[in-house]
Amino acid sequence: MIIQVQSLLATEVEVTADLLRRLMQIHRKESLGQLSVDEEGNLFASIALLDDGCTKDALKAAVETLARFAREHAPTLVARWGGSLRADKENIAT
Repeated sequence: MIIQVQSLLATEVEVTADLLRRLMQIHRKESLGQLSVDEEGNLFASIALLDDGCTKDALKAAVETLARFAREHAPTLVARWGGSLRADKENIAT
């Protein structure tokens, strides 16, 4: 079984070919996790873990990676392609 750990980073991001190209560039540099956007412009960070390898440490590393994605990538993507950061909308400290 695969466990998907996912976080909504931003909403209402303008989905364009340039945005999708930038997400692919980020994927090439990141060894763990991925960024994706749906047709409504919701930007997600996610990591897939195998059930048998999902230890407490692996889950902690996954959550820390998602938090890093939120800090390092979401603000830059929203600045360029619009939308709202989830942390801004919900007054969450990142």
